Order: sequence, then structure tokens, then C-alpha cells
Amino acid sequence: MVEYSLTSLGEIFLEPIATLYEWGEIHLADLAAIATNRENALSAIEQIKSAALDVFNSAARVSSVCWI
Repeated sequence: MVEYSLTSLGEIFLEPIATLYEWGEIHLADLAAIATNRENALSAIEQIKSAALDVFNSAARVSSVCWI
């Protein structure tokens, strides 16, 4: 049988880690909302990029006709 234990430095390190874990549990709903907002923003950016590319491609065809 093998038994493991933390050193005194490891024991001290657990304190801030446990605090961060507790903070995460308390703010889980807020963190989930932030993640959802980020996903929505990235989706909106992709839609804007696509629309801008469509406009650019349409404008390129129109401007080449105008110059002739």
C-alpha cells in the first residue's frame, strides 16, 4: 500500500485554490451567462463578416461595370 500526502507548501497552496473553487461555484450562473454572451457575440461577428464580404463582392462587380 502506498500513502501520499502534501508537503507543508502544498497544504498552503490548497487555501487559495479552495477559495477560487468556492468563488467559481458561487458565480457559476454568471460565468455561464458570460460564456453564452461570448458565443452569441462571436456568432454575430461571423454574420457581420459574411454580410460585409457579400457587399464587398457585389460592390466589386458594380464598380467594374461603372468604370467601363
